[in-house]
Amino acid sequence: GAVLGVVAIALKFGFNLVANGPVDRWLHAALPQTWADPAYWCYVGSLTGVCECGIFLVAAPLIKRRQWSWREALSLGVGFGAIEALVFGAAASVSAFSANQAGAWASVTTWSETLSPAFERLLTLPIHAAAAVMILRALIDRKWPWFWVSFAYKSAVDSVALWLILSGTSLFYSLWLREWLCFAPFALIGVLVLLYLRRR
Repeated sequence: GAVLGVVAIALKFGFNLVANGPVDRWLHAALPQTWADPAYWCYVGSLTGVCECGIFLVAAPLIKRRQWSWREALSLGVGFGAIEALVFGAAASVSAFSANQAGAWASVTTWSETLSPAFERLLTLPIHAAAAVMILRALIDRKWPWFWVSFAYKSAVDSVALWLILSGTSLFYSLWLREWLCFAPFALIGVLVLLYLRRR
């Protein structure tokens, strides 16, 4: 799971580096801003679906060779998300702590809010786990609607996150409110999906 996560993140980073700028410019040249901005957020979100869900299709021959217990399926998803959670959560918390020490965030943050990036990464664990288990179900049992639900789910998470970052909404400046309104609902959905699939 961790290996698949690393490969997916590297692919997404490569796509973002090469394609995001040209796509953003093209969308804003072709559409009014009220349509171009949401289209761009959805495009970036769908890149997450393509890379993070598509990597499982590449690994499908290995995944489909054996039966999976519930614990193994869950471990695959947790391993997929844990690398991202550990790396980005730690880096973001250190960055937030440093900014707070320097007084750069004095007007918008408190000491407790330096922990919000790590809390955000913790919330993404059930999201990654649920998405991976849905894909595993699709691959093993050939129930392909689960794959597309996983794709839409992962894409929606990043689309909403990008909206918060780029839209200029005041929610972006309230770190804890952003976590609870953006990531917590998706994490709750992930937990419910995991409980549902465990019975099956």
